[in-house]
Amino acid sequence: MKKIEKLKLTLATLLICSAPVFADDSFSWAGYMRAGTGINSDGGVEGVNENYLGRFGNEYNTWISSKLSKKYTGSTGAWAEINLEAYGWVEDPETTGPFIAPNSNGTDKGAFYIGETSVKFGGLDFLPKKATLKVGEMALNQDIHLLDYKFKNIAGTGVTYNSNEANKLQLAFIVNEDRGTKTIDGEYTIGNVDTKITVSQKLADSDSSISGLVAYNQKKMLGVLPGTTKYIAQVGLGVTSGRVNRNYVDNKDGSAYRFIIDGHSDNGNLILNPVLWAEGTNYGDNTKKNYSSITAGGRVTQKITNTLSMMYEGFVDSVENKGGTDTKDGIQYKIAAGPAVQLEISEWARPVARFTVTYIGGDKDITGLTKDSEIRLGTQFEAFIK
Repeated sequence: MKKIEKLKLTLATLLICSAPVFADDSFSWAGYMRAGTGINSDGGVEGVNENYLGRFGNEYNTWISSKLSKKYTGSTGAWAEINLEAYGWVEDPETTGPFIAPNSNGTDKGAFYIGETSVKFGGLDFLPKKATLKVGEMALNQDIHLLDYKFKNIAGTGVTYNSNEANKLQLAFIVNEDRGTKTIDGEYTIGNVDTKITVSQKLADSDSSISGLVAYNQKKMLGVLPGTTKYIAQVGLGVTSGRVNRNYVDNKDGSAYRFIIDGHSDNGNLILNPVLWAEGTNYGDNTKKNYSSITAGGRVTQKITNTLSMMYEGFVDSVENKGGTDTKDGIQYKIAAGPAVQLEISEWARPVARFTVTYIGGDKDITGLTKDSEIRLGTQFEAFIK
């Protein structure tokens, strides 16, 4: 009997000593979802590229993202966070059915893919106090919300170091087999100025690209109203304008540029979001014509009650040589208006339900529509999960 009790005590001691001890063990779920639809006199409609005409009254697809995170904190204060994030989109869930694609290139109708599988470490005793180290599959993004466009997008598998100081330094090495590149990316923020450099090389050969970014963050909207404005200038060699500061090599011997102004102001009763976007590509391929585009517009949100607002959004885009094609010049435009329902009226309050009347049109080579212009009725909901 004494031997059995002694054996039990020994086993219990071994289990206690071998089990990891954590000061913290937490689990979180975050995500995003939206769905919308629109009709015109001919029936259902598709959105015109929202990167140039904005989202309100022009964004009808279904999009979901779901991120699971589990954090462990050790007895020394070091911690590790495991992240798993999945994305899915579909143009028309009623007609498309199940949708799955093997990677983020997607399909004509929809896609499902893993956007992040990573572990992030912090509090490591061999790094600065606030620094973090992330390893795995990830995406380093920043976008212009009204145009749903990522002006920074480094995606793939690799490692990222972030100093997380006021003057932030971020370094990343990323490999992306879908894009066929290996990339070194660096960011440095000092005061109100952000800088970024992206150097990519093809995995298959020595072709390469380099992109640079400088952004100034002003604590006024266009220097006049309370709010913020971000001024962004980007240039790239070896890439087209849509892939500046992305890990691509797609324009050998060519160059590209982009300039953005993104303003925000909220006085409690009126929210203003002006946007200017100019970009161009000088193709290294002499069979293509140099491309340029200038987009201007914005959104106004007017508070009606504590939960009801009116939203107005308009954009016009002037295009020369779309896709490098000499005959594809022209304009596209959109004007949209309608009520929105929120629990409180603010730019980022979610969930939100929107109802829109939209007039959209332009040159058919630019819009991709079958007619010069049309009036649409639409609705959309959008929600964050935190």
